[in-house]
Amino acid sequence: MNEEGSWTTDGQKYGTPNIPPLNEMNQLFVTTVRAQGGYNATRALLIAGFNTDIDKTCVPAFTVPTDPAGTGKLFLSIHYYTPWTFTIKDKNDANDTQPVSTTWGTTAEKKTLDDLFSKLGSCSSDKKIPIILGEFGVTRGTDPYVREAASRIAWMTAVAKASTTRGIVPVLWDTGSEISRADGAFSAELQQVWNNLK
Repeated sequence: MNEEGSWTTDGQKYGTPNIPPLNEMNQLFVTTVRAQGGYNATRALLIAGFNTDIDKTCVPAFTVPTDPAGTGKLFLSIHYYTPWTFTIKDKNDANDTQPVSTTWGTTAEKKTLDDLFSKLGSCSSDKKIPIILGEFGVTRGTDPYVREAASRIAWMTAVAKASTTRGIVPVLWDTGSEISRADGAFSAELQQVWNNLK
């Protein structure tokens, strides 16, 4: 399951997160895989957070499935694209209240990142489940909304550091702009992020 979640209809754009169905699907997934026997009885499994969103997953209503394999075999999948106006939004609409941003790194933006990852780290501890940040990334953008290279580097570095310092495994989501599909070479920005993390 990837970015799964169901919503109640309460007049909001997406409604309110309806977490019990996701809890049920996660439990069904674990129970079904474990029942297959062989390596499936003990293999590590990745369960879905609500829309893989930190705020929507790190709540009391979200529960970790009971695992017949015992402890230490389940991991929680979360993605991070905050703020989306910087990381993935590619154009502005006529009545847009959240325009595309081509820079990142204000004190407020850094605080938001740190607060969310602190919340995620606490969720991991409270629910006793390790986290895999299965996707994070920032597009290059397109004219006239090309992302500033220094901001891309700062954001990717900050997310990777916020993850690793909390024991969270970060996985870069790349569609070919950061790692060459021909020879595996890193983009200049990703190479700088790599150097920053050493």
